[in-house]
Amino acid sequence: MGFGAAIAGHCDFDGDGRDDMAIGAPGSDAVFIYLGANATSGTWTSSARLTAPAVGTSFGAAVACGHLDGDGLTDLVVGAPRSSLDRGAAHWYATQPGGRTFNLRATRDGTTAGDSFGNAVFAARDFDGDGRCDVLVSARGADAGAMMDNGSVTLLRPTMGGTWTLSSVVGGGAAGEQLGGALSSIGDLNGDGLPDVVVGAPFASIPAVNAGRVAAFTITATGTFGPVLLSVRGAAAGEELGASLLR
Repeated sequence: MGFGAAIAGHCDFDGDGRDDMAIGAPGSDAVFIYLGANATSGTWTSSARLTAPAVGTSFGAAVACGHLDGDGLTDLVVGAPRSSLDRGAAHWYATQPGGRTFNLRATRDGTTAGDSFGNAVFAARDFDGDGRCDVLVSARGADAGAMMDNGSVTLLRPTMGGTWTLSSVVGGGAAGEQLGGALSSIGDLNGDGLPDVVVGAPFASIPAVNAGRVAAFTITATGTFGPVLLSVRGAAAGEELGASLLR
């Protein structure tokens, strides 16, 4: 995968009120930052290039931005799903004033070789209502006992001090469905005042092989995944419903 394999927009890294972008280039283990288009020229300004802590990790396969540590600046989360024998990793970068310097704050590694933790990341919503955006990281290759590649999604809660804690994990319901192929949020489905999570499982095979499915989960104020609120399945073999979601 090359330049543009993942894009995070609506990221105001420099605080000027215009949308900036983070563009992943996992084939080069890099993420490129572009500051918002000038109203007169319509051009984007290249701001920074972030390189992987280790090469060959597909750093930049997933990118997301959000206000994580309460300092008023938009931070960056980068997935590197091939890190450490495809165990995978997610990296949190704190944006410095001006949007040209990004300091590595924290890294969360996958659990087991082949998990591909960090294949998708999402950081634009405050799911637990503490005033800071939380981070969702998927591991589409995660297993659960005899269920191979059922996939999982992890909720990480950032702190003011620049660390994050593992809050909750939800796993796929069937072998091979690869829950976490894509991540997004749908707003408040159940009326609890908190946004809910939407997750794709593109290789779910009910009613047909690789028909795919999309599931919406609630997250409680204590930061744990609740029950499935809504599930939609693909209608035909090979549809792979849930391979991507609007963010």
